[in-house]
Amino acid sequence: MRSPRLLAALAILLIAGLAGFSAPGYAGDIRRCTIGGRTILTDQPCDDKELQAAAAPARAEATQALEFQRQRAHRFYGQWYGPVGMHVNGDVMGGREGRRALVQAQFTIGENGQIKGVAAETGCRFKGSAAWDELLETLAIDMVAEDCKPATLNGRYSGLMQLPGDGAAATLDLRARIFLGQPARWTVADLRATLHR
Repeated sequence: MRSPRLLAALAILLIAGLAGFSAPGYAGDIRRCTIGGRTILTDQPCDDKELQAAAAPARAEATQALEFQRQRAHRFYGQWYGPVGMHVNGDVMGGREGRRALVQAQFTIGENGQIKGVAAETGCRFKGSAAWDELLETLAIDMVAEDCKPATLNGRYSGLMQLPGDGAAATLDLRARIFLGQPARWTVADLRATLHR
């Protein structure tokens, strides 16, 4: 049986020996630098010219990608006009037909994502928001139609606005779930349009 003093001495020697194998100087020399909005860990000083130069292409590439996406989204902003087809599916149980309306409408989409619009023939007023989806390169639309005649066209519409080709025309494809009254009955309404500047 070994004595506790001998075991303690061996443990100290083992620890001291392992400490000698550790990489000297690296534990305290790692720096966190923010260069061009990116945080990196390095063993070089943050103001090192080579480090700054290496980060420059990545910074330029990121700036270029953001500008490209901003320009793509910017194509959707402004005023849009055209015929809008609004259709509410019929209530089969009550024997009613679906309601349809093809009306001229005008929409304005601001750079802040706000949507405002009107379809004067039906009295519909539209308001809501748009969000750029860079993966699909579309605008995700969420808007409310109110004051419509017939009232069954009123509701919250969600869907996409796409800008195929040269960007002269946009397609709008939205859907709403419409409450028909008590007892609780619901139906689906569609809003589809090809809009022009």
